[in-house]
Amino acid sequence: MSREENKVIIRRVFDEIASKGDFDVVDEIYAEDYLDHAPFPGAPAGRAGVKHSIGGLRTAFPDLHVTVEDMSAHGDKVAAHNTWAGTHTGEVLGISPTGRSVSFGGVVVFRLKNGLIVERWAIDLELDLLKELGMNLRWSRPKV
Repeated sequence: MSREENKVIIRRVFDEIASKGDFDVVDEIYAEDYLDHAPFPGAPAGRAGVKHSIGGLRTAFPDLHVTVEDMSAHGDKVAAHNTWAGTHTGEVLGISPTGRSVSFGGVVVFRLKNGLIVERWAIDLELDLLKELGMNLRWSRPKV
């Protein structure tokens, strides 16, 4: 598949699955043996993990919407810088609903093979979400 075709597939992750909650799309665009290198805590392997993770976020943020800020494709990989936004009305990562409208973002890299997503790496998504929900995530230096 071409780089542009791969980008169209990845855009579906954010537009159709994350923003609209159409989980039938997971079975269309993810390989059965899909591997997530940065899974959401408690997520099972494969397609079920995608449904678990994004489903959990949509439960915690029913008005969830994802904006793709930028996307680039290189060979069989697509990188997407995205922003997730919604109102925290359900539990997520053990954090009770805060009622806050939050916006969190990061970069996700996908690898595709034969038109299916086979791997994913994420940078800063969960960390940025935790900060938005008020967790103090400052690093402390050990005293030497």
